[in-house]
Amino acid sequence: MPTIRLCLENIVLEVSKKKIPSLENGSDPNTNSSTQKRSNVAGERLNGRLEDRSERKDDSEMQVPDVDEVFDAMTLRKLIKIERRKANAAFAELDKERIAASSSAEEAMAMILRLQSEKSSAEIQANQFRRMAEQKLEYDDEVIESLEWTITRHESHRSVLEEQLRVYREELKQYLGEDGINQLEADVSRDRSFENEAVDSVVSSSENGSPTL
Repeated sequence: MPTIRLCLENIVLEVSKKKIPSLENGSDPNTNSSTQKRSNVAGERLNGRLEDRSERKDDSEMQVPDVDEVFDAMTLRKLIKIERRKANAAFAELDKERIAASSSAEEAMAMILRLQSEKSSAEIQANQFRRMAEQKLEYDDEVIESLEWTITRHESHRSVLEEQLRVYREELKQYLGEDGINQLEADVSRDRSFENEAVDSVVSSSENGSPTL
């Protein structure tokens, strides 16, 4: 509306300017001078009004913002709020993921430490069992070696005794004969059996707890 009024006033001013020269051409000098003065005064007044209206228009335009600009500012504010909310939500989600990742890392580290401790304990037990097995094997080897040496010594001693027995038998055969030697061996076997029976009876009585007379 202010723009339309300004256009109408400009049109009126142009029309008045065109009429003033036509009057100046058809009248006398005095009339022309007075008319010119009046027209000048009217033009100045009109220009003053136009300037006042333009200044008022500028002031109103400066005071009242454009509706589109207001809407644009409100839209930008809404968009900024939305983006801030999204950013805050993203930061919150990142914090949750960071906390979850930290918790998972701590659990994994605790599990790794526990497995390492169990592995160390199992290795210690395995080393202990291995040392015990090695010591037992060494002891068994020593016992076997000792038994083998004892058997070898007994066999050697038996061979010596058998050789001595053969020599003694040959010597006795010269004095007693073959029959006497057989009789002597039978007596020795009988005495040995009696000794074995006596030993068995003593052992059985000691186990039963009743002394034998």
